[in-house]
Amino acid sequence: MKKKSLTILALVLLLACACAFAACGDKKLTDAPLSGSTLADFTEGEAEAFFESDGWCNGDVFNVTWSENNVSYAGGGAHLEVAEAASGAEVPYLGGELRSYQQFGYGDYSVTMKPAKVSGTASTFFTYTGPSELDENDEPNPHDEIDIEFLGKDTTKVQFNYFVNGKGGHEYMYNLGFDASKEYHEYGFRWAEDYIVWFVDNVPVYKVTASKKNPIPSTAGRILMNHWSGTTAAEGWMGKYTGSNGATCDYKLVKTSAAPIGEIPEAPEIPDESEVPATGWVDVDVSGFDGWGSYEVDKTDGLTVSHSENKSGWACCGMSLSDSYSWVKFNITNNDEENSASVRLDIKDTVTNAGGISGIVCDSSAVKLDTVESAALITLKSGESVDVVLKIKDMYVNQFVIFLNSTSATAGVETGSITISDLQGIINEDAVPPEVPEPEVPDGDNCVLTFTSTAEYTVDKSGVAAAEINVTYEGLTGGSYNNVQANAADLAAGNDTFSIKITNNGDSAVKLRIDLIGENTITVGDNANMNVCNLSAEKTGGGSEFYTDTTWGGTMITLAAGEEVTVVITYTNGSEMGAVQRVQLYLDSADYADTETHSGNVTFGEFKFSNSQSVDEE
Repeated sequence: MKKKSLTILALVLLLACACAFAACGDKKLTDAPLSGSTLADFTEGEAEAFFESDGWCNGDVFNVTWSENNVSYAGGGAHLEVAEAASGAEVPYLGGELRSYQQFGYGDYSVTMKPAKVSGTASTFFTYTGPSELDENDEPNPHDEIDIEFLGKDTTKVQFNYFVNGKGGHEYMYNLGFDASKEYHEYGFRWAEDYIVWFVDNVPVYKVTASKKNPIPSTAGRILMNHWSGTTAAEGWMGKYTGSNGATCDYKLVKTSAAPIGEIPEAPEIPDESEVPATGWVDVDVSGFDGWGSYEVDKTDGLTVSHSENKSGWACCGMSLSDSYSWVKFNITNNDEENSASVRLDIKDTVTNAGGISGIVCDSSAVKLDTVESAALITLKSGESVDVVLKIKDMYVNQFVIFLNSTSATAGVETGSITISDLQGIINEDAVPPEVPEPEVPDGDNCVLTFTSTAEYTVDKSGVAAAEINVTYEGLTGGSYNNVQANAADLAAGNDTFSIKITNNGDSAVKLRIDLIGENTITVGDNANMNVCNLSAEKTGGGSEFYTDTTWGGTMITLAAGEEVTVVITYTNGSEMGAVQRVQLYLDSADYADTETHSGNVTFGEFKFSNSQSVDEE
């Protein structure tokens, strides 16, 4: 699903027909019928095992943003549709997608479905995992996938495919002998350790067998169903999309014999208005609120957040909380005279990155709870104002974040302005911050890395090797991806851990990105230019918004004025990207949605490389 090899599709089909694997010629398959129990019965409405994707786009040849509003349940099934997005949206169409909460491995999978007969669209059923999913050791999964796909231009055929560690190109088109869009049929596959066999109406029709040259997927993943339209780049494969005219892709049953991994989240207990405490409310301090994603922020009368250009890419603004709360309440108003406002509000713990909102009390249907992310989703018409009360989980929370017109199909709105007033909370005196294990900073002397000044950054002791450097800058444009770098091939060789101490000497927050750059550039998911070897990171000291991105690269951290932190990064020298060659430091320049200018003064030091394996052996 993630990326289709459009240019070699014809060759792939010829190879498939030439019996590259199995199920060739007139050979009849004798595999036993599929088994499994019902995971979802959409004839009864929503299924607790699945949730609707909302607010993001896969990119590449996908020409839709996933919207939960494009999934409906009526007439004995779940229905996914493609529709036009809001005028001016960055992605012109909306699509529907259902994802399982749990992951599944080897076993039988089947779906009773009816694809949409709409040129330029795909109707699908598949298993998927990738770098955004973590294994039991919190390491990113490879991109593994097994597909059943219908192309709306010709629903008398079904396409089978699979991906192993991001590599596809195994498309096989099977002639059904009937039009699948006319009525429901059952489609499925058996996924075993050494083969995959696909079924139509429980009859085996195509099989591939694993070999050293042709491995098959081996990593458990989610079960997905989606309906989407392609970009012009996909027209040679999918046909041209000119509209759906109300046609939908329809699903009735999903079955599997595979054992689920993980738990289905419990349905939230919706608080009653009578539960809201009458006393104990205190004002929430908003003085530290900042426009991280190039929003304008006015704190003179409440908290007003505005933008005068298209927002996308999860641009946000927010603040650290000095207290943890059990309840939060406020009034929110859409000040824009023309456009509606799409707002996501997170109250979370930055140590575990867990959302903290468990329930919402509001008289308006404009506010709802995202049970997957534990966030509040608010859609306000022009001039609309609502009172909102949020119940917080019995946990520690330390951050308040607002996304305005930046996470869904409303991303094309050029202007937006909301005001949050009367922001109050009830302090949770019993909330205890989660323990943060101290990272094991490598022993030994600090090493020397040679960073040099650039047109944008001034490096103290420019051109001179130093065990500590000071970087200053003024008028730097956010999203410019400017950086300073130092060669580190010899130091990184034979090691897998890099440690760095960072101090923000300036008077405003600094967004930092740390990259360990490999020899080669590879494709990871939607990113065809990945060359960053970072795998994970830990920190001690200050900092927020701390994470490592294994799809687009880099370890990210935001340091408030005066904060100091030590970051320990685990990296690989053994992937397709090759050995680490250099260290790159981005200061206030690696947020593509940021168009503001920045100044800063940051000290980097205590550079250390080490081998965790040798430490373990000792």
